[in-house]
Amino acid sequence: MIKFSPLILALTFALMTGSLAHAMDDGDMRPEYVAMRQDVLAMDANMRQMELDVEDLKVQTRCRDALKSMDRNMSEMRMRMHKVGDYADLSGNMSMKSSLNRLNRALTDTLQGVGQCLRDQGKAIPMIQDGVKRMRTALDEIRAGI
Repeated sequence: MIKFSPLILALTFALMTGSLAHAMDDGDMRPEYVAMRQDVLAMDANMRQMELDVEDLKVQTRCRDALKSMDRNMSEMRMRMHKVGDYADLSGNMSMKSSLNRLNRALTDTLQGVGQCLRDQGKAIPMIQDGVKRMRTALDEIRAGI
């Protein structure tokens, strides 16, 4: 019985560490995937800030600051979209690629609204709201796919 105890202990330890490693497995942990996932999460943070900025556009005293913040967030988002697009090309994920195309179109429409905002606020704010809503929908599709 004493000869079998170290063997049983070693086997038990091996099974426990294997099951622990399996329980902690977070799927695909390649560096490209992790970087893409971080970019998508950063885009989500930018999106949340832009949704707050849309509400600030309605207040005349905060309009310029909201526009600057939206412009900064959209620029960062576009940079991250290119990185996520590169990952989608590399992995062959066509649904992510089509969601990125929809996100890009919505971002472009939102930028047009931002450009019009100082000239005609009544016409531009609905355009910006629609663009931000479509951006949120496309980004949620991307997040669901990762």
